[in-house]
Amino acid sequence: MSVPQREGPPGVYTWVTERQAGEAWRNFVERGASDALAAVERWPKPSDLPPDLRGRILYNLTWVSEAEFETLGQQSQR
Repeated sequence: MSVPQREGPPGVYTWVTERQAGEAWRNFVERGASDALAAVERWPKPSDLPPDLRGRILYNLTWVSEAEFETLGQQSQR
């Protein structure tokens, strides 16, 4: 779902946290959580949104276990 904008077409605010080479799973998860909180606080700015926007902005956070992450990484290399 896209978010109405004050100017221009509706937008989607996205971010991703990439795992660094050799990064421990716990550190990756903690960094990802920190990145998500920062993104939610940063976007959208009140000046981005129409003044008459009713409702709420909802965020879809997606996560996987370490085993699922490894499986997805193997599948993308094929």
